[in-house]
Amino acid sequence: MPPFVAYDERIQGYRCPAYEYFKLKELYPESEDHVFENESKLNFTHSEKLRSYQQKAIDLWSSNNKKGVVVLPTAAGKTHIGIDAIAKLSVSTIIIAPTIELIQQWKNKLESTLGIEVGQIGGGEKILKPVTVSTYDSAYLMAEELGNRFEFLLVDEVHHLASERYLEIAKMYASPYRLGLTATFERVDMLHEKLETVMGGKIFELGYEELSEFLSGYEIIRIPVDLEQEEEEEYERNRDIFTSYLRKHRITMKGPWDFEKFILSSWNPEGREALTAWRKAREIAFSARIKTDAVRYVL
Repeated sequence: MPPFVAYDERIQGYRCPAYEYFKLKELYPESEDHVFENESKLNFTHSEKLRSYQQKAIDLWSSNNKKGVVVLPTAAGKTHIGIDAIAKLSVSTIIIAPTIELIQQWKNKLESTLGIEVGQIGGGEKILKPVTVSTYDSAYLMAEELGNRFEFLLVDEVHHLASERYLEIAKMYASPYRLGLTATFERVDMLHEKLETVMGGKIFELGYEELSEFLSGYEIIRIPVDLEQEEEEEYERNRDIFTSYLRKHRITMKGPWDFEKFILSSWNPEGREALTAWRKAREIAFSARIKTDAVRYVL
């Protein structure tokens, strides 16, 4: 029996994680298969022409058993790659994105490009169609119900999927075909490495420099802002907790593997407190109220 299959006394039978379905099917091709028994072949077409690098991404994904993560900068056309993959497979598809705004963008683009009616889960909607968009939260909460409804799992901003909670989405959906899209694959906490097993790992990546002929030029202008007193005090308090823990345990942050060492050492109450403090300080630094005001001023 394969190592990912285990005997379950409760059902007097064998079980395996849903994401291992395709591997199990390959090992036992003659066995009865009732996972996607109600699915029928669809026929999606579109007339959009892919750029050379987009086509290369699709080709690499196809040669990787139609699994993997594509990493491209903002405005490089990741959505076009996703839609082409949907059309090529022409099977039931769920597209997962972190926000209502993003799933609405996907819905509008899919309907206009493929000429189909797209379902939606999230934002007060629960309409299932052969192609359906969903928020991460809704896909997670409904995983037991939807796990065998969609043969293709397409995840936008896939770096979010690596979190402990959302990783269950990838594990509980039986979808044999998987594609992740993101502009920022690597995470500081190294959790992106977990995507190798459930999504197929990174198969294609290009940066702004390599796509300069396709993307508009840009200029980075740094606008320094000061934290409000309350936020600054909270930031310093949490930063002190974190740095004190590092000094005590002689952990020096020189690269991502050092952060991984910190994560591994944070199993005890003191370590968990330090990890929580790091997250709070990071949240303050990234989401300070004054930054919102600065963006409003720029716009």
